[in-house]
Amino acid sequence: MAQGDPQGWKSQGADNPTLYDATFTGYKVGESGATGRPLLVTTNRTSGNYDVYEKTLFGNKLLYQYNASTDQIIPNQSNITNYRLYFEGPRAQQKINLNRGVKAATLTLAQNNVVGGQNSISRRELNELEQKSGYRSSANAVPVINAPIGDQQGGYSEPPSDLGSFDVPPLGGNVKLEGISPAATLTAASAVAAPAGPPPVLRYPLANLETARELGISYDYIKIRIVDYIGSLSKDWFESRGLNADTFYLTPEGTNATVSDIYLNNQRTLGYVILPMQPNISSANSTDWGSDSANILQLVAGGLLNSYFSSVGNKGTINTIRDAFTKAAQSAGVISDVAVDNKSSIAALLAGYIANTSFIQRATGTVINPNMEMLFNGPRLRSFNFTFDMVPRFREEAETVRKIIKTFKKYMAPEKTAGNAFLKAPKIFLLDYIYNGDIDQSEIDAQWSKNSKQHPYLNKIKPCALTDFSVNYTPAGSYMTYGDGGSMTSYQINMTFSEIEPVYQDDIDINSNDMGY
Repeated sequence: MAQGDPQGWKSQGADNPTLYDATFTGYKVGESGATGRPLLVTTNRTSGNYDVYEKTLFGNKLLYQYNASTDQIIPNQSNITNYRLYFEGPRAQQKINLNRGVKAATLTLAQNNVVGGQNSISRRELNELEQKSGYRSSANAVPVINAPIGDQQGGYSEPPSDLGSFDVPPLGGNVKLEGISPAATLTAASAVAAPAGPPPVLRYPLANLETARELGISYDYIKIRIVDYIGSLSKDWFESRGLNADTFYLTPEGTNATVSDIYLNNQRTLGYVILPMQPNISSANSTDWGSDSANILQLVAGGLLNSYFSSVGNKGTINTIRDAFTKAAQSAGVISDVAVDNKSSIAALLAGYIANTSFIQRATGTVINPNMEMLFNGPRLRSFNFTFDMVPRFREEAETVRKIIKTFKKYMAPEKTAGNAFLKAPKIFLLDYIYNGDIDQSEIDAQWSKNSKQHPYLNKIKPCALTDFSVNYTPAGSYMTYGDGGSMTSYQINMTFSEIEPVYQDDIDINSNDMGY
């Protein structure tokens, strides 16, 4: 903002140097007098024309245009209902106040941009503006640079250059707004920034959360929390932070903590990423089972060994050996009975072993019974794949997308130790599906997997490693960038998160108000 420019007005920059934006707050709507949404005004300091938009969660909607040459207000017929709520009937004075303030500010902006003598282009543009029918009276009046608006209760606020939230004190009270950087043809946006101290929060897409809360609009979204990796036997990690590892490894019930329990108690957070729900959300639970076989000889030998080792220590050595020989003799009797009953098959089997052929099948049409069973080998770890399409709509959102991509790439990579002799494990990612949320701070700070807004009908996810991360910078099949800074017009990121601990039976409570793991 140039020195002497009206407070709250910001140039759109080198691409549109004559256009300026400002956000106005404090407007009332209709007979009820309820506070309406913030309004975005874009004015042209050379032509004197300006547009008035209503800021909504889904973008800026034009309310009316002002033509300085004809001194006419042209309502947007496709949004005529809202135009009337703001500027007709009991709210007609708001339009008068707004026009007076915008014209005064536009004249001041034009005056501040005059360079050179009487014949300079900027001086001629100012003279032409002052002669337009809509500005003649304003040019002869003392400019009211910060004119009040609405029902004499609101003022316009300057959009911040960062992504943080800020407070605007209008004449009628305090209104908290999220950081907004509007532009004439772009959607209003805000972002939760990283204040000094607390971990940063990156969110896509950006939206005016304050307006959403006022309208009672809630969101379902994916919250990703980034934390340090903790080895399941790493007592040094706890002791280095002043924690008692022996106590920390116990749950409140006094049982040994699982990997998930350890991360549930880990409060060191490096950052949060808030992303939208996806059209394809799924989970797949599986365990590792495999077939196993044992013929009669293997079963008898295994039974003998099992009996022997089970009895060791329960009786004296002499008795143990005696019992083992007794059972061996009994088993030998069983085998001999089987051999007598299946003499031809046994002979063919032995012949096949010697000749290294399938002689038993050829001679008798039989095979040795493998006693096949499906046996449990162990649990399996789950993986979750996500694909996010990101289309930045304005500079701040493009910068946020870039930060999100860099954050994932940074924290999925290992960390070098002093001397580069060893590598530390990458960070761990804790994922929550949030239902009916509004992304306020308490919702963000809520403990992983214990969030009161955990989605009741989507699966929970255990601590994960980010095992794969890819970015497609040209998902539309062609190279295209924005002229304002060089951001790609769209991105597609693909991620695979793999749980670091299996799912066990006691992880799932049939009677709980969630879907379980």
